[in-house]
Amino acid sequence: MVVTETGGELIEVPVLKPTLNRVGRSVKVELSASGSLSGQVQERCSGTQAAARRRALLAAAPVDRAKLVEKMLSGSLNSFRLQGAQVANLEQPENILVLQYQLSAERYAQAARGMLLLRPRIVGNAAASLPANRVRRYPIEMESTSSENEVVEIMLPEGYEIEELPAAVDVKTSFGAYRSKTEIAGRILKYTRYYEMRRVVLGPEEMLGAAAVLQDRWGRCESSRYLEAEGTVEHGATVLNGTFTEAEPGAFDIARSSLPKGLAAASCASRLC
Repeated sequence: MVVTETGGELIEVPVLKPTLNRVGRSVKVELSASGSLSGQVQERCSGTQAAARRRALLAAAPVDRAKLVEKMLSGSLNSFRLQGAQVANLEQPENILVLQYQLSAERYAQAARGMLLLRPRIVGNAAASLPANRVRRYPIEMESTSSENEVVEIMLPEGYEIEELPAAVDVKTSFGAYRSKTEIAGRILKYTRYYEMRRVVLGPEEMLGAAAVLQDRWGRCESSRYLEAEGTVEHGATVLNGTFTEAEPGAFDIARSSLPKGLAAASCASRLC
């Protein structure tokens, strides 16, 4: 609503494309034979996805900002250590917001009889944002359209190979879409997923059936664990350097109050169980 001295007027604003409210996540980690995981994550956010993160980070004291990352990770990992966190373009809303952090998690993969049970969805749970599948009287209004694209690369321990992988998932509805795929190349397990919400108002009738399909296939996919067995790896290993080549302007350590140039690693570490 636009309010002036002579009165007010309701103005309909356009709905942005999902790709303008986007999170692009890159995860590069290494898995040990004991099931421990270590590596780093980078998120590049735009539109409402960036705005929500900026609000939370700017509202927190600089020394407390790492706690926000820990809280986010605690929704995906039962036990982990945040080794560092950095952010770029926090106060430049015209630019892409970049958040990257380094982490480790002991016993992430479950060991049993010479095998490891692994969930490749390390960070985030897109299925958790789905509305409950129940009868409704009124439409559902989402905050905005949105999209998320994620690429996870896991370096498997030497001497292990994948025993079983699930089929790819591709789900489309009248208001959104979800797809995921898991591949193996040498010692690299690559997991990709993409989802989008194309509308902000969802009718009660269309939600009832579509939500059931999404919650079943989407939710099962994101909670799946894959089997790795000890054995001979025939393919050559691909070496990951675990670094980001692009230096982001205006970056600062998320756990410090100063604003140094470059992406300095934070000294804070915390374990949540």
